[in-house]
Amino acid sequence: MIQLRVPILGNVSAGFPKSSEGYEDHPINLQDLLVTRPAATFFFRVVGDDLRDQGVPGGAVLVVDRSLSLKPGRLAVVEQDGVFIVRRLLAQDSATICGIVTAAIVRL
Repeated sequence: MIQLRVPILGNVSAGFPKSSEGYEDHPINLQDLLVTRPAATFFFRVVGDDLRDQGVPGGAVLVVDRSLSLKPGRLAVVEQDGVFIVRRLLAQDSATICGIVTAAIVRL
């Protein structure tokens, strides 16, 4: 798998900035940040905007872990009628569950 290291330039305040926050230059590895179980993790690109209100717009890349436990309400990739779909799990789900979504990479 390709390793990509990107420097973190610091923290950014979503409101009024704190004067105590300084410059940090510690590179991160995006794979280490997003993938905790490489052998059980894969990616899907989202087509369609049905989950936009949940922060998952079309074009987002989903990080999916097939080793996580299946619990109702979790966002998951399922296979229905030979098609992969991302949706919330139901209490009694009859679909073939491919994995649980752990992150969505979104271009702003």
